[in-house]
Amino acid sequence: MQQYFDRHPDNAQLATYLATLQTNANDNAGALKTLQTAADHNPDDRNIRVELSQVLVDLHRMDEAAAAAKSALDGTDDRWC
Repeated sequence: MQQYFDRHPDNAQLATYLATLQTNANDNAGALKTLQTAADHNPDDRNIRVELSQVLVDLHRMDEAAAAAKSALDGTDDRWC
């Protein structure tokens, strides 16, 4: 799956699935790399940034997690966010 993602880094759905598998295997560093790559290729995908934020929390990188979460909310027109 990693090899496929390496060839298709713009596939956001695959990225979030792969990152979930990586975190379940306690590979938070791998999940972080996967999500950062996906975020670079999908700058408008807020879900990736939310997932990225959670991985950063798991890595105890709270300032970066807060920034990622805030970036997921920036520009939204949903008043509940």
